[in-house]
Amino acid sequence: MKQHPATSPGAALPVGTQLTLDGHDSPLTLGAPTTIEGLGWQRVGSFPDGTMREVVEIAAHEATGVGQGSGKSAPGVELPDWFERALALNAVPKALARLTCDGHLFVVLAPSPYPTLDRLLRRRENLSFYALTWIRALTDFFGDLHEAGLAFRRVTPESFSLTPEGSLVFHRPDLLRQASAPSAPHQPNPFAAPEVAERANSCALADQFALALLVYAILAQGIPAQADQLPALRTFVPNLPHGVESAILRALSEDPQRRFESCRAFGRALFTGGLTLAAPASRYQMAAATEIGRLKRQSMPVNQDAWFIGFDASTRRGLLLIADGISTADVGSGDLASAKVFEAVRDAWEGPVGEILRTHGGTLTENWHKTVLEAVLDDANTRIYAFPKQPIFVGMLDPMTHSPGSTAILGLLDGDQLTVATIGDSCLYLLRNGVLELVSVEQNLYTRLVQERRDPRDVADRDSLGALTHSVGNFFFDNDGGISLRRLEPRLMTLNLCAGDRLLICTDGVPDCLGSDATQIIARELANGDDAQKIATNLCQLADDALGADNITALVVLAE
Repeated sequence: MKQHPATSPGAALPVGTQLTLDGHDSPLTLGAPTTIEGLGWQRVGSFPDGTMREVVEIAAHEATGVGQGSGKSAPGVELPDWFERALALNAVPKALARLTCDGHLFVVLAPSPYPTLDRLLRRRENLSFYALTWIRALTDFFGDLHEAGLAFRRVTPESFSLTPEGSLVFHRPDLLRQASAPSAPHQPNPFAAPEVAERANSCALADQFALALLVYAILAQGIPAQADQLPALRTFVPNLPHGVESAILRALSEDPQRRFESCRAFGRALFTGGLTLAAPASRYQMAAATEIGRLKRQSMPVNQDAWFIGFDASTRRGLLLIADGISTADVGSGDLASAKVFEAVRDAWEGPVGEILRTHGGTLTENWHKTVLEAVLDDANTRIYAFPKQPIFVGMLDPMTHSPGSTAILGLLDGDQLTVATIGDSCLYLLRNGVLELVSVEQNLYTRLVQERRDPRDVADRDSLGALTHSVGNFFFDNDGGISLRRLEPRLMTLNLCAGDRLLICTDGVPDCLGSDATQIIARELANGDDAQKIATNLCQLADDALGADNITALVVLAE
């Protein structure tokens, strides 16, 4: 034992204090202490070869039965009851040693040899493979520690590791505390619930908030920059099961009482939210409605939206379209572009694609669905491309030219399977079991920055974040006035529809005009009655009455 100056009972032993561990020829040298509220101190110890160990130090008055010792193992010395319970959790490695020195008890913790969650999140290594195992293990662990009467004083992803067999390792039990004990004020970390910063009163519901952020980070394969402005999870996981994001958002409620009653309940909601038990959809009712918009009419009395429904009830197959023309074109116009998208889809339905959908008796694969959607949108892109190629525009085009363009949500319905291609910022909502989720993701500058793991807050012109990065009408103008097609990049996803599902495919005029209550209004109207035409008309009218500053188009599908 290295000699050191005498210390008061309330002070940690000096930096450089050495502990001798059974089975080790060299001593463990203690680094600087960090206070652990209600327990003592957390320290890092190092052996001469550079090997590190986590060490918890408890002063004599903090532990029961601790006296002077020689640094050797001290049988019979008792830790605080809550810390003993923390060490007994299955995910916590067993202590390598318990030692006493000058009335202080030291608990040396076993390190985890596996990569931490923090490292995996930052490097995104194998997260897609481990995601479900991580989430299940974390929700179980949070449930276990709450049932043991414990709570976190602070949640950090570097505290967790996962073994190759899928077992969770939590190697910082010093970050736990007695659940009933008050928590002292501290600087909240990114995983802290709002009430922790406001009242410094962490509890199981605050832990649920942190758990939800960990789950979000695992699914998004990255640590969120802002807990209060999380991008939609489908930005990273296009085919996220319905209900998963709603469960996460509920656990992230600013009001703790709106969260789940426990972390186990949150875990159940996560794993059952994506489990569809209802019968597959066997019949459909669908209709659409549109409005120019009462304010939009004053500046541009033309509806630049377009929609199409082609459906064969006998085969339960069809094509569905919503298109929203972009009004910033230098040549052509938004209504020209959306009309060309409409024509391409209509001609596909009336031509070979529709013939196959109406008459083919065999199985049409998901790859065939996606190929058809891409081909129809490419056809629309080519039709729009023909407009600025006209001789009248020779010499008028340059790289700054805004071409005619349109958003598009194009769906191919085949029985109970809906394959969707989205370009731009039109919207697809799914109401299932009373829960409404936006399942489309806008293709704009904000989304691109988020997907590139860049912070949108760093953009000087915040208004530019909504600028579309993809549209039908995707060309390249060179300095010589030449024009060439660019490849479209639709976002593709598949929905398996169930009896009772209700879909809204709409232009952004619907949610934008409805304002901050858009989600609640859309959910209410979709659930109101069994007349698709009435629902579509009501939604358009409500959006027009609320603001009407844009063209408004709604296509409603009711599955039975």
